[in-house]
Amino acid sequence: MFSALRQGSLVYILDKSEPSLKIGQVVSVSSPLNQFGAYGMTQSTVDITVKVEDKN
Repeated sequence: MFSALRQGSLVYILDKSEPSLKIGQVVSVSSPLNQFGAYGMTQSTVDITVKVEDKN
């Protein structure tokens, strides 16, 4: 799901605590980092920076 994000992509953020929908724009995406989880399985993580309402 997050692997398709690129700089400039839109991200929709639903805040359920105070029902609202915000739209952000991807500023940067890191390269996938592999981590070893339980039972020898590999997980990938990606750091994403999103700009929402002039804040990163």
